Amino acid sequence: MSNLRLKKIILEVDENQLRDNDPPAAKQAYPTLSAVYYVKNNIWCIINSFLWQ
Repeated sequence: MSNLRLKKIILEVDENQLRDNDPPAAKQAYPTLSAVYYVKNNIWCIINSFLWQ
């Protein structure tokens, strides 16, 4: 149950980062990854692997 809550919080943070363009790399990476046919869930995983380190 806590994993679902954590996932929801992380996705909310991601959406805020894209909206606020902070960090700019997140907003730049999203269209690039979607252009090569990554599905939305995989894009978030890839972006998170860099942002949360």
